[in-house]
Amino acid sequence: MEEIQETVQKASQYNELKPYAHELENYTALTQNVLEHLIPFAMRGEHERFLADANIFMELFSNLVIGWQWLKM
Repeated sequence: MEEIQETVQKASQYNELKPYAHELENYTALTQNVLEHLIPFAMRGEHERFLADANIFMELFSNLVIGWQWLKM
């Protein structure tokens, strides 16, 4: 997440990239919120509940990574 935030900060210096940097920042916050919601289930040993929507989470996270790489380019 630190690397993503670094990319967001660098991209924010360019007017044409600011909207994309802002969108990626919002998407990063969403991903962090989802993780904060899910991790307590794993910590309590509720692994089935933690992994119940793993495919959806992987799609969410992969979109974050793809957006980050595009912004970085």
